[in-house]
Amino acid sequence: MSEKEVTNEVINEVTEEVKTQAQIIQEAFDELRKFEIIVEVGKTPEEHVVRNAEILVPSDTTLSQAEAYAKNIIQERVDAGDPLVADMMEFAKTKQIGLTQDNKPVYLWTDEDDIKYATLDNELTKNIKKLVRGRMKLSEGYNTAWEIYQLRQDIQAYNSRRWEIYGLTADAAGEEAVHKFLCTETAIWEDGERIFTDLDDFETEEKRIIRNQVIAHYMKLVRLQNDYSAPLETELKFFQEYGFMNGQGDILDVNKKRVITNVNSEFGAFYDDSGNYVEPVRIDG
Repeated sequence: MSEKEVTNEVINEVTEEVKTQAQIIQEAFDELRKFEIIVEVGKTPEEHVVRNAEILVPSDTTLSQAEAYAKNIIQERVDAGDPLVADMMEFAKTKQIGLTQDNKPVYLWTDEDDIKYATLDNELTKNIKKLVRGRMKLSEGYNTAWEIYQLRQDIQAYNSRRWEIYGLTADAAGEEAVHKFLCTETAIWEDGERIFTDLDDFETEEKRIIRNQVIAHYMKLVRLQNDYSAPLETELKFFQEYGFMNGQGDILDVNKKRVITNVNSEFGAFYDDSGNYVEPVRIDG
Protein backbone atom coordinates (compact mmCIF):
# COMPACT_ATOMS: atom_id res chain seq x y z
CA MET A 1 0.00 0.00 0.00
CA SER A 2 1.40 3.37 -1.03
CA GLU A 3 1.95 6.26 1.41
CA LYS A 4 -0.94 8.11 -0.22
CA GLU A 5 -3.26 5.12 0.20
CA VAL A 6 -2.26 4.75 3.85
CA THR A 7 -2.90 8.46 4.41
CA ASN A 8 -6.33 8.26 2.76
CA GLU A 9 -7.21 5.19 4.84
CA VAL A 10 -6.27 7.00 8.06
CA ILE A 11 -8.27 10.05 6.99
CA ASN A 12 -11.29 7.86 6.24
CA GLU A 13 -10.99 6.11 9.63
CA VAL A 14 -10.78 9.43 11.47
CA THR A 15 -13.71 10.81 9.46
CA GLU A 16 -15.82 7.76 10.30
CA GLU A 17 -14.88 8.08 13.97
CA VAL A 18 -15.89 11.75 14.00
CA LYS A 19 -19.19 10.88 12.29
CA THR A 20 -19.78 8.10 14.81
CA GLN A 21 -19.12 10.44 17.75
CA ALA A 22 -21.42 13.08 16.25
CA GLN A 23 -24.11 10.42 15.73
CA ILE A 24 -23.77 9.24 19.34
CA ILE A 25 -24.13 12.82 20.57
CA GLN A 26 -27.16 13.41 18.35
CA GLU A 27 -28.78 10.17 19.47
CA ALA A 28 -28.20 11.10 23.11
CA PHE A 29 -29.72 14.53 22.50
CA ASP A 30 -32.70 12.97 20.69
CA GLU A 31 -33.26 10.70 23.68
CA LEU A 32 -33.41 13.79 25.91
CA ARG A 33 -36.41 14.95 23.90
CA LYS A 34 -38.42 12.28 25.70
CA PHE A 35 -39.74 13.12 29.16
CA GLU A 36 -42.56 12.50 31.61
CA ILE A 37 -45.50 14.81 32.30
CA ILE A 38 -47.51 14.75 35.50
CA VAL A 39 -51.08 14.97 34.21
CA GLU A 40 -52.75 14.54 37.58
CA VAL A 41 -51.19 15.51 40.89
CA GLY A 42 -51.64 13.01 43.71
CA LYS A 43 -51.22 13.50 47.44
CA THR A 44 -47.77 11.89 47.21
CA PRO A 45 -45.32 11.51 44.30
CA GLU A 46 -46.23 7.84 44.13
CA GLU A 47 -49.87 8.80 43.45
CA HIS A 48 -49.09 11.15 40.55
CA VAL A 49 -50.55 10.15 37.19
CA VAL A 50 -47.73 10.35 34.64
CA ARG A 51 -47.68 10.15 30.83
CA ASN A 52 -44.68 9.86 28.52
CA ALA A 53 -44.18 12.70 26.08
CA GLU A 54 -41.67 14.00 23.55
CA ILE A 55 -40.58 17.27 21.92
CA LEU A 56 -40.16 16.58 18.19
CA VAL A 57 -37.59 18.24 15.94
CA PRO A 58 -39.53 21.00 14.14
CA SER A 59 -39.78 20.79 10.35
CA ASP A 60 -38.64 23.66 8.11
CA THR A 61 -42.30 24.48 7.48
CA THR A 62 -43.02 24.68 11.21
CA LEU A 63 -39.99 26.91 11.75
CA SER A 64 -41.19 29.25 8.97
CA GLN A 65 -44.66 29.38 10.51
CA ALA A 66 -43.16 30.16 13.92
CA GLU A 67 -41.12 32.99 12.42
CA ALA A 68 -44.21 34.45 10.70
CA TYR A 69 -46.18 34.22 13.96
CA ALA A 70 -43.36 35.97 15.84
CA LYS A 71 -43.25 38.82 13.29
CA ASN A 72 -46.94 39.49 13.89
CA ILE A 73 -46.40 39.53 17.66
CA ILE A 74 -43.44 41.91 17.32
CA GLN A 75 -45.51 44.29 15.20
CA GLU A 76 -48.32 44.18 17.75
CA ARG A 77 -45.89 45.06 20.56
CA VAL A 78 -44.31 47.87 18.53
CA ASP A 79 -47.78 49.28 17.85
CA ALA A 80 -48.42 49.10 21.60
CA GLY A 81 -45.30 51.20 22.26
CA ASP A 82 -42.66 48.60 23.14
CA PRO A 83 -39.12 49.40 21.89
CA LEU A 84 -37.20 47.26 19.41
CA VAL A 85 -33.91 45.73 20.55
CA ALA A 86 -31.96 48.29 18.49
CA ASP A 87 -33.46 51.08 20.61
CA MET A 88 -33.58 49.30 23.96
CA MET A 89 -30.59 50.98 25.64
CA GLU A 90 -31.80 54.48 24.78
CA PHE A 91 -35.24 53.44 26.00
CA ALA A 92 -33.69 52.19 29.28
CA LYS A 93 -32.10 55.60 29.87
CA THR A 94 -35.57 57.16 29.95
CA LYS A 95 -37.24 54.39 32.00
CA GLN A 96 -37.36 55.63 35.58
CA ILE A 97 -37.40 52.87 38.20
CA GLY A 98 -37.21 54.88 41.41
CA LEU A 99 -35.70 57.77 43.32
CA THR A 100 -32.50 58.25 45.30
CA GLN A 101 -32.58 59.38 48.93
CA ASP A 102 -32.30 62.99 47.73
CA ASN A 103 -35.20 62.47 45.29
CA LYS A 104 -33.15 62.21 42.11
CA PRO A 105 -34.51 59.84 39.44
CA VAL A 106 -32.97 56.40 38.99
CA TYR A 107 -33.06 54.92 35.47
CA LEU A 108 -32.69 51.36 34.15
CA TRP A 109 -29.46 52.35 32.38
CA THR A 110 -27.27 55.45 32.27
CA ASP A 111 -24.47 56.98 30.19
CA GLU A 112 -22.14 56.07 33.06
CA ASP A 113 -23.16 52.43 32.65
CA ASP A 114 -22.27 52.69 28.96
CA ILE A 115 -18.78 53.91 29.85
CA LYS A 116 -18.19 51.24 32.52
CA TYR A 117 -19.45 48.47 30.24
CA ALA A 118 -17.28 49.62 27.33
CA THR A 119 -14.23 49.88 29.61
CA LEU A 120 -14.70 46.34 30.89
CA ASP A 121 -15.27 45.03 27.37
CA ASN A 122 -12.12 46.75 26.09
CA GLU A 123 -10.07 45.32 28.98
CA LEU A 124 -11.47 41.87 28.26
CA THR A 125 -10.59 42.07 24.57
CA LYS A 126 -7.08 43.35 25.33
CA ASN A 127 -6.35 40.54 27.79
CA ILE A 128 -7.75 37.85 25.50
CA LYS A 129 -5.45 39.02 22.71
CA LYS A 130 -2.53 39.00 25.17
CA LEU A 131 -3.27 35.46 26.31
CA VAL A 132 -3.75 34.11 22.78
CA ARG A 133 -0.50 35.76 21.63
CA GLY A 134 1.46 34.05 24.43
CA ARG A 135 5.24 34.72 24.53
CA MET A 136 5.23 35.08 28.33
CA LYS A 137 5.93 33.02 31.43
CA LEU A 138 3.27 30.43 32.25
CA SER A 139 2.62 32.17 35.58
CA GLU A 140 1.96 35.44 33.74
CA GLY A 141 -0.37 33.59 31.39
CA TYR A 142 -2.19 32.22 34.42
CA ASN A 143 -2.57 35.72 35.90
CA THR A 144 -3.86 37.04 32.58
CA ALA A 145 -6.36 34.19 32.28
CA TRP A 146 -7.53 34.79 35.86
CA GLU A 147 -8.00 38.50 35.12
CA ILE A 148 -10.07 37.57 32.03
CA TYR A 149 -12.16 35.25 34.21
CA GLN A 150 -12.84 38.03 36.73
CA LEU A 151 -13.55 40.60 34.02
CA ARG A 152 -16.08 38.22 32.52
CA GLN A 153 -17.85 37.98 35.90
CA ASP A 154 -18.04 41.79 36.10
CA ILE A 155 -19.39 41.99 32.54
CA GLN A 156 -21.95 39.30 33.36
CA ALA A 157 -23.42 41.56 36.04
CA TYR A 158 -24.01 44.23 33.37
CA ASN A 159 -25.25 41.64 30.88
CA SER A 160 -27.84 40.48 33.42
CA ARG A 161 -29.18 44.02 33.56
CA ARG A 162 -29.11 44.28 29.77
CA TRP A 163 -31.01 40.98 29.57
CA GLU A 164 -33.71 42.39 31.86
CA ILE A 165 -33.98 45.42 29.58
CA TYR A 166 -34.18 43.12 26.53
CA GLY A 167 -37.17 41.47 28.21
CA LEU A 168 -39.08 44.73 27.79
CA THR A 169 -38.61 44.83 24.01
CA ALA A 170 -40.89 43.73 21.20
CA ASP A 171 -38.11 41.39 20.04
CA ALA A 172 -38.26 39.52 23.35
CA ALA A 173 -42.01 39.08 22.91
CA GLY A 174 -41.31 37.70 19.43
CA GLU A 175 -38.74 35.24 20.79
CA GLU A 176 -41.22 34.07 23.42
CA ALA A 177 -43.82 33.67 20.67
CA VAL A 178 -41.46 31.37 18.73
CA HIS A 179 -40.98 29.14 21.79
CA LYS A 180 -44.73 29.05 22.45
CA PHE A 181 -45.52 28.19 18.82
CA LEU A 182 -42.90 25.42 18.69
CA CYS A 183 -44.09 23.94 21.99
CA THR A 184 -47.62 23.86 20.60
CA GLU A 185 -46.60 22.24 17.32
CA THR A 186 -43.93 19.76 18.44
CA ALA A 187 -45.06 18.44 21.85
CA ILE A 188 -46.67 15.00 21.52
CA TRP A 189 -47.77 12.15 23.76
CA GLU A 190 -46.04 8.78 23.51
CA ASP A 191 -48.78 7.50 21.17
CA GLY A 192 -48.12 10.35 18.71
CA GLU A 193 -51.15 12.46 19.65
CA ARG A 194 -50.52 16.19 19.90
CA ILE A 195 -50.56 17.56 23.44
CA PHE A 196 -51.97 20.89 22.26
CA THR A 197 -54.38 21.12 19.34
CA ASP A 198 -53.52 24.77 18.65
CA LEU A 199 -52.30 27.98 20.29
CA ASP A 200 -55.67 28.62 21.93
CA ASP A 201 -55.57 25.16 23.51
CA PHE A 202 -52.00 25.84 24.65
CA GLU A 203 -53.19 28.91 26.59
CA THR A 204 -56.18 27.31 28.35
CA GLU A 205 -56.27 27.09 32.15
CA GLU A 206 -57.11 23.41 31.82
CA LYS A 207 -53.69 22.78 30.24
CA ARG A 208 -51.75 25.07 32.61
CA ILE A 209 -49.97 22.34 34.61
CA ILE A 210 -49.12 20.37 31.46
CA ARG A 211 -48.11 23.56 29.60
CA ASN A 212 -45.65 24.59 32.32
CA GLN A 213 -43.94 21.19 32.20
CA VAL A 214 -43.70 21.23 28.41
CA ILE A 215 -42.21 24.74 28.41
CA ALA A 216 -39.71 23.80 31.13
CA HIS A 217 -38.50 20.76 29.18
CA TYR A 218 -38.43 22.63 25.87
CA MET A 219 -36.29 25.43 27.38
CA LYS A 220 -33.99 22.80 28.91
CA LEU A 221 -33.40 21.44 25.40
CA VAL A 222 -32.75 24.96 24.08
CA ARG A 223 -30.17 25.63 26.82
CA LEU A 224 -28.46 22.26 26.26
CA GLN A 225 -28.23 22.93 22.53
CA ASN A 226 -26.80 26.40 23.13
CA ASP A 227 -24.29 25.11 25.71
CA TYR A 228 -23.13 22.35 23.37
CA SER A 229 -22.77 24.75 20.43
CA ALA A 230 -20.90 27.45 22.40
CA PRO A 231 -17.09 27.34 22.16
CA LEU A 232 -15.09 27.02 25.37
CA GLU A 233 -14.14 30.49 26.61
CA THR A 234 -10.49 31.44 26.05
CA GLU A 235 -9.42 31.54 29.70
CA LEU A 236 -11.13 28.23 30.54
CA LYS A 237 -9.46 26.60 27.54
CA PHE A 238 -6.11 27.89 28.84
CA PHE A 239 -6.77 26.59 32.36
CA GLN A 240 -7.80 23.22 30.93
CA GLU A 241 -4.92 22.80 28.47
CA TYR A 242 -2.21 23.77 30.97
CA GLY A 243 -3.51 21.70 33.90
CA PHE A 244 -5.03 24.48 35.98
CA MET A 245 -8.48 22.83 35.98
CA ASN A 246 -9.56 19.63 37.67
CA GLY A 247 -11.91 16.99 36.33
CA GLN A 248 -14.95 18.73 37.80
CA GLY A 249 -14.20 22.00 36.00
CA ASP A 250 -12.91 23.86 39.07
CA ILE A 251 -9.99 26.25 38.54
CA LEU A 252 -6.82 25.55 40.56
CA ASP A 253 -4.28 28.04 41.86
CA VAL A 254 -1.07 28.81 39.97
CA ASN A 255 0.70 25.97 41.82
CA LYS A 256 -2.04 23.51 40.75
CA LYS A 257 -2.63 22.55 44.38
CA ARG A 258 -5.70 24.37 45.66
CA VAL A 259 -9.16 24.84 44.16
CA ILE A 260 -10.00 28.54 43.88
CA THR A 261 -13.42 28.29 42.21
CA ASN A 262 -16.23 25.84 42.72
CA VAL A 263 -18.20 24.89 39.64
CA ASN A 264 -20.98 23.35 41.77
CA SER A 265 -21.57 26.35 44.01
CA GLU A 266 -22.50 30.01 43.63
CA PHE A 267 -19.74 30.77 46.16
CA GLY A 268 -16.00 30.65 45.67
CA ALA A 269 -13.72 28.06 47.31
CA PHE A 270 -13.28 27.88 51.10
CA TYR A 271 -10.66 26.20 53.32
CA ASP A 272 -10.49 24.98 56.91
CA ASP A 273 -7.96 26.30 59.43
CA SER A 274 -5.37 23.84 58.12
CA GLY A 275 -5.72 25.12 54.58
CA ASN A 276 -7.64 22.09 53.30
CA TYR A 277 -10.33 22.63 50.68
CA VAL A 278 -13.85 22.23 52.10
CA GLU A 279 -16.39 20.50 49.85
CA PRO A 280 -19.81 22.22 49.96
CA VAL A 281 -22.59 20.25 51.61
CA ARG A 282 -25.15 18.97 49.09
CA ILE A 283 -28.68 19.77 50.22
CA ASP A 284 -31.44 18.07 48.25
CA GLY A 285 -34.71 19.90 47.67
